[in-house]
Amino acid sequence: MKLNTKQIDIILSNFENETQKQVHQQVWKKRQYAPMNIYLQEFDQLRNLINEKFEFYTILFDIVFESSGICTDWHCDYESLGPFIIESNYNSIKNSDFISIHFNITNDGGSLVTLNWKLLSYLYNIIIVWTGIFSGLHILTNNILKPIFYFFGKKHSNEKGIGNYFDNMRLHSVTSGKPRISYVIRLAREKTVKISKKSIENGIKRSDACLSFIPLLDLVNDTPVFSSQIPWKLLCEKQS
Repeated sequence: MKLNTKQIDIILSNFENETQKQVHQQVWKKRQYAPMNIYLQEFDQLRNLINEKFEFYTILFDIVFESSGICTDWHCDYESLGPFIIESNYNSIKNSDFISIHFNITNDGGSLVTLNWKLLSYLYNIIIVWTGIFSGLHILTNNILKPIFYFFGKKHSNEKGIGNYFDNMRLHSVTSGKPRISYVIRLAREKTVKISKKSIENGIKRSDACLSFIPLLDLVNDTPVFSSQIPWKLLCEKQS
């Protein structure tokens, strides 16, 4: 799947106007959580294609990342899963409850590299949950395991606009390259991943990235529901 020129222009324009608080600027110069570009009319064809390819998943939200071109080192996503109830981190990794589709939307940026090993991903999940992403222990573990990543990591295309999908709770990295902007679409397995008012509030407390999900508080209550039951498009309308 591939983004067209008009879609890329829309993403870049919305990103340029982003003013939300930034974190981890030593890794990403700027991040934009849940701009909800994927629900715009111009993205209808792409959204339909994704729904056909991943029939057991629901499109949730999107994220835009800007990097100076440095390597985004090996990690498993945790912050952006903040609004959701994850009863067993290991089971979510084993069952691939979360999927991301990653697009480079600038030329000659770094390449996405993935490693699908469940147990090692779970170890990283524990480290990041308890000490934080890119903490001292996280960086030390990356340095120790560099040979494994070098020999066994799968490198994906960095062609502008090409989408590469992967389990974002499993290990992934982006190599160094020219300054880049990446566009990522998040999906969750239907009738599996749950969400509630409390889980959203806890996510906001844990990470400023989850402030983008405040409008969801009007769409859920204290009783957990499947994330696939949430009308995510309404989040787009509430932000407009």
